[in-house]
Amino acid sequence: MSSTIVTNRLAAVFDNPRNRGDHIWFLFEKCYESNVYPHTPRWCARSIGRIREAMQMIVMDASYCEGGMLRDRKGSITPETYIRRWYRAMRHPVQMPQMHIRLKREDLRCQFRMTSDPTDDQRWEDFCARMREHGRKDIPLALDADKEVTLSLHEDIELVLAVYGTSRERKTLLAPWKAFGGEWAPERSPRATIGYYPPGGQIPSPVIPRAYRIDDNALVMLDEGKWRAAGWAYSAVGDYVRGLWETELHAPGSFEVLIPPYREAIMAAPLLPKGSEAVVDLMSCRRPEGVLETAVLTGGRIETDPESGNKRARLPWSIETGHKLAYLPHAATTWHLPEVVATDAMKLCA
Repeated sequence: MSSTIVTNRLAAVFDNPRNRGDHIWFLFEKCYESNVYPHTPRWCARSIGRIREAMQMIVMDASYCEGGMLRDRKGSITPETYIRRWYRAMRHPVQMPQMHIRLKREDLRCQFRMTSDPTDDQRWEDFCARMREHGRKDIPLALDADKEVTLSLHEDIELVLAVYGTSRERKTLLAPWKAFGGEWAPERSPRATIGYYPPGGQIPSPVIPRAYRIDDNALVMLDEGKWRAAGWAYSAVGDYVRGLWETELHAPGSFEVLIPPYREAIMAAPLLPKGSEAVVDLMSCRRPEGVLETAVLTGGRIETDPESGNKRARLPWSIETGHKLAYLPHAATTWHLPEVVATDAMKLCA
C-alpha cells in the first residue's frame, strides 16, 4: 500500500488588500509517494483559503495519519503530531508574494479533463457561474474567444479562491497546485509579519465512544443511538478526527485533549457479545443478492418485517462470521446487541 511521505511544510500568508485584516493562507507540503521511485520530494500547494479552509485541510489530512497513509521519513506519525507541526509552521509563515495566474480556455479544459467528477462540461459551467457571481462574466467570454486572462493573486484573490480555493462547503474546481504550475513554494520569501496565534477557546470534554469489535472492524454507537460498522479500528478513529476541524477552529488545541481517549476506547473495544445480530432491510439495499449470499454463509434467515412488510435478513454474529458482517450497507442495517437490550430493560424497571 502506498503512503504519502511528508518531508517539510510551509505556510504563506498575505493581508487581503481589498479587506485589511482578512488573511489569506497558502499551505505547502514537500512530499513524495512511497511506491514511486526515485524518492524525490517535491513541493505541492495543499490549500488556498482563509483560516477556516486551512484548518479544514490540516485536520482532515491529519486523519490519514491514523492508518499510515500519511507519514514522515522516519515512519508513522499520529494525527496529533501532524496538526502540531502545522501550528508551528503557521506561527512563522512567509509572505506570499504577488503573482499572476494566467487562464486559457484550452488549459482549463485540459485541467478539467484530468478530474473525474463531474464531467468536463459541468466543471466549465461551474467555472462560468462562479465568475458571474463575482461580476466577471467577461472572463468566460474572453476565454471563449481564445483570449488569455491574467489574474492578480493579491488583487483578484476572490476570483482565485473561486477556482482554486479549498473548502468542504464548495467543491474545489481545480487543485491549488495547478495555480502555481506544479512544484513550487515560496521558500525564499521573507517572513511575514502575520502569524497564527489564536485565542484559546472552551475545549469540550472528551468523547468516550461505546464500541465493540466485529472482527478487526469496529462497531461504534453514533450520536443518534444507532450502532454503525465503522471499518477497521484506525478508520473509526480517522473518521472522528475528520469531524474535529470546526472544534479545532473555535477551540485551538482541542485535538490534544480529544483524540487520545477516543483512540484508546476504540482500540480497547471488546468483541461483540454472543447473541448479537445484524438485521438488513432488503428493500433498502442496492445489491440485496449480496446480503442473501451472506445470509446463507452465516446461517441467517429471511423474514418479513411485521410493520413495513419488507423482506429482511437476520444475520447472526460470531467470531467466525464477523468478517462477513463488517461491510453490510449502513443505511439498511440495524445492529441488535443483547447487552444493550438488557441495559435498556434495567433502565425501564428502575
